[in-house]
Amino acid sequence: MNNNIEEAPKVALVGSPSTNFEVTLNLNTLGRSTPLVGTMLALVNPLGDGFELAIGTVTEVTTTNKWMEEDSFRGVASIAEDDDITFSGDSGDLRNAKIRLQAAWRKANPDSEWIPSGPSLRMSPATGQAVRLLDGTIIGELTKAVEDKHYIGNLGGTEALPLPLSIPDFSGPAGAIHLGIYGQSGSGKSQMTAYLLAGQMRHSNMGMIIVDPQGQWAAEEGMAFSLQGFAAELGKDVRVVRISEHLQLSRDANLFTTLLGKTRFLKEVTKMSEDTQTLVLDEMAKIIKDVEDWHTEDSKTLMLNIFTTLINPSAKYMSRIYADESRQDRLREAIIEIVESEKRAKEVLRLFSPIHNLFQPTNPMGGARHSLWAEISSVFERDGLSPAPLLILDMSSKAPPGMNDELAMATADAYEVLENDSVKAAILRNLFATLKRASEAKFRDGVNLNTMVILDEAWRYAPSPQQTDDPEIVELTRELAGYARDTRKFGIGWLYISQSTRSVNLNIWDQMSIRVFGFGLSGIDLDKIAEIVDDKSSLRLYRAFGNPRATGKYPFLLTGPVSPLAANATPIVLTVYTDFQEFRNDNEHWILPLRQKQGLEMLTGAPEAPKTSLAKPRPKLSAKASPKNKNQAIIETNSSIKNNLDTTGVKDPNSFGNPLDNLEEDLPF
Repeated sequence: MNNNIEEAPKVALVGSPSTNFEVTLNLNTLGRSTPLVGTMLALVNPLGDGFELAIGTVTEVTTTNKWMEEDSFRGVASIAEDDDITFSGDSGDLRNAKIRLQAAWRKANPDSEWIPSGPSLRMSPATGQAVRLLDGTIIGELTKAVEDKHYIGNLGGTEALPLPLSIPDFSGPAGAIHLGIYGQSGSGKSQMTAYLLAGQMRHSNMGMIIVDPQGQWAAEEGMAFSLQGFAAELGKDVRVVRISEHLQLSRDANLFTTLLGKTRFLKEVTKMSEDTQTLVLDEMAKIIKDVEDWHTEDSKTLMLNIFTTLINPSAKYMSRIYADESRQDRLREAIIEIVESEKRAKEVLRLFSPIHNLFQPTNPMGGARHSLWAEISSVFERDGLSPAPLLILDMSSKAPPGMNDELAMATADAYEVLENDSVKAAILRNLFATLKRASEAKFRDGVNLNTMVILDEAWRYAPSPQQTDDPEIVELTRELAGYARDTRKFGIGWLYISQSTRSVNLNIWDQMSIRVFGFGLSGIDLDKIAEIVDDKSSLRLYRAFGNPRATGKYPFLLTGPVSPLAANATPIVLTVYTDFQEFRNDNEHWILPLRQKQGLEMLTGAPEAPKTSLAKPRPKLSAKASPKNKNQAIIETNSSIKNNLDTTGVKDPNSFGNPLDNLEEDLPF
């Protein structure tokens, strides 16, 4: 055995009873004075000519004292300290603990390397064997052969012992994995996510798409460090695309009228019931579908065209809205007033125009919007030389910067509707359906996409269907569960960030390989954690977490294949970094080579945020991916989907079908 391991502090001896997977510990003098709960211990078990080494986490320490347990001795044991007779304290106490082993290694002889051998020993250890604190020397010996190590925090129960992680990318034949990060507000979810993503950036070929409902990742407000800045340091193309300014939604007439219906648009036309509003919007969608270039049409021209067509006596639109002719006449008169009055048209247009603009090629300030398809597809493009990009899709309702006060006030109501969860869910359905089709098109070319999609605020947009009565959110969460099943084989993994375990669709939860739990979960949330760990005593570690607001530390319970120090379902406690320089120091072994590839030196301190987060004009496509060729590929893909509607729109009948409400309008250019 390596003599360095024997130099690690000895805190206990193997006691009785012990098995090959659970060991009783009798603490020695050092162990009794060391805060052991939450720390990892290691023991070496001789086996023939070789050795086994196993590790486990202390979840509880018990104190026993036979003198204090016997009624006849209690009086004697409680004699004052300055008397000679006393049986309390360390002189009479025994302190014991148990550890459930979570990973083991073996070596054939003292000079060979440690080889992982499973979650437990192959033979129970002898009593009296030394049990030592897991330290950097032991970790180094055990993970010497692990090439893909990275660090995002320290091992729980320690102040400066980095926990080695080894979370793979999604380029392998097994495809992608899905992850979840949970914790109440203030638990450090965003900090944990930022460091986890920074660690995954060691995989240069892994693309990332952050779907940012509230704009936190775009603005990086309150973040531990600039993730955008660190990605740029590594040579990644960082693009922040805002729905209000840069993003052009796919041409979906139903989505357009759905968003329009969430504003006061129809109430501005005339008073009508909600059922009538639904009928009017349905008829408007039919009219819009007949306008070939409605997304490039001037907003006023399009609105007036819709109204004029709606009241056309030769059409049947009005009769499908109202059976009663007098009501038809009242609606027709209200619309005619708008068509003929410049003032009335302007009042209604201020609600119509901002929503229509989300589908137009330019924003209200004249700047170019980018095709949703093109933006998402760009993450899937790989030239084999440049690192894969980081795309942040800002779904918040911020008005485009530079908009004059008059225009901003005039459109405030329309932009405010973008904060409605139902509206965002409708937009996200369009976004994720586009992502799914773009990934299918690329995957059919034989390309593994190796991309992580991060959805923040998952409790709002991916809950169990029973937890919401909003039809848009119900459909979105159902579709997300299907995408998780279907896109994994493409090399697309999903990371959900939510406030509680029960707030995420069970069909999504069940597909997660890695789950991370921050402070503040209780009740049913703890029951969900208990379902996935093989040792319920591990929950004691979680219950011992301090409130980060008081301690300034962010502890997390990690489950799944995250670390070479865990070989089963026993979770590991990690305290995430609060100083980015610690991250740099512990990950220099992979950061430095990536910097050197760019001919650059290692940096220090927190990353600097990019000078501008505005999306740049998208570079021209190469001849291989020219607009003509790309359009043709999309047309062929859409045709294939249409021709296979009996198998939910894709060639593989086991594949999840997309919501193709308006497929003919989803061409990207």
